[in-house]
Amino acid sequence: RWGIREFNPYVEADLNTHLRDEVATRTLRGGLVVDFLAGGQFTAQVADRYERLFQETPIAGAVVAPGTYEWVEPELRLSTPGNLPVFVSGGVQWGDFYDGSRTSLSADLTVRPDEHVALELGAQRNDLLLGGEDFTADLYSARLRFAANTRLFFLAFAQYNESTDELIVNARVNLMHAPLSDVFLVYTERRSLADGVADPLLERGFTLKVTKLFAF
Repeated sequence: RWGIREFNPYVEADLNTHLRDEVATRTLRGGLVVDFLAGGQFTAQVADRYERLFQETPIAGAVVAPGTYEWVEPELRLSTPGNLPVFVSGGVQWGDFYDGSRTSLSADLTVRPDEHVALELGAQRNDLLLGGEDFTADLYSARLRFAANTRLFFLAFAQYNESTDELIVNARVNLMHAPLSDVFLVYTERRSLADGVADPLLERGFTLKVTKLFAF
């Protein structure tokens, strides 16, 4: 049952520039996706990345000096069949990272008891050498999807960053009021859980977006 059903190689390129046509970020990705007869999937990917920082930038809890950085990120990922009520996936990523290096291990668990509800739990451990510091930056996340019917959807996402001791919460309601036309109501909050912080609420906002398809 774990025989190979198909191979899917791919190549992707992303390029972002500033208004003066200076390259800010560039990512070239090449990889291979292997689909198994049982429904699982294996992915092997290599990313060639370029980043230009114009000022000191906090990244994963460390401060990286301005300059240009280039590095290569190999990544491997394996997932069990996604058509089961419970399925898991895991991956490893390693290599250089800005002025240092990073090794990341990640695991995800998805529980989907029926066609209406899906709960995803994830954890990622990052061993980093960055900005002259050697530390770990672990991330934990939870995502809940609920489809009341074919027109009304609810999505909630929470992520805890252990290195910054911050919690990010995002909740969205999506109503399809007509074919290819939606109403989105989004709530976002970023909160510090560190001791001694005068105002733990760092960011909060509501967003309302309405789309309408006009056929001619």
